[in-house]
Amino acid sequence: MPPSKRRDDPLYDDRMLRVLHAFDEERHLDIRELLVLAESTEPAHATAARPTIEQLIANLEIDEDFAQPAPTSIALVDDVLTTGAHFVAAKRVLTARFPGISVRGLFVARRVFDDLA
Repeated sequence: MPPSKRRDDPLYDDRMLRVLHAFDEERHLDIRELLVLAESTEPAHATAARPTIEQLIANLEIDEDFAQPAPTSIALVDDVLTTGAHFVAAKRVLTARFPGISVRGLFVARRVFDDLA
C-alpha cells in the first residue's frame, strides 16, 4: 500500500517497504511498489475528513516501471486497517490493470472505533 506521501515528497515514508525487504533477506518474494500516489495526501490518522473510495482511486496510479512481468497474484501490505477504503480502492485499481488476478490484504493492526466495540 503506498504511504500518504509521494516518493519525491521529503516526508515520504518507506518503512513498510523496508520491513518487507527485511523479512525477505534472500529475495525469494517479488516485492514491488506497484501503486503510487498522483499527489501526496494527509495521513489518514491525521484527518477527520476521510476520502471516498472514488477519491482514493483517482489519486492512485500504477508505476509501470514495476508492472512487468505482470503479477499472478498481489498481497497489499499496510500498517493499519481502519475502514478498509484504501484497500478497496487499491484493489480496484490493481484488478483494472491486471484483470483476473487475486488481490489480498495483509494488515499489521486494525483500528476499532469506540462506538463499534
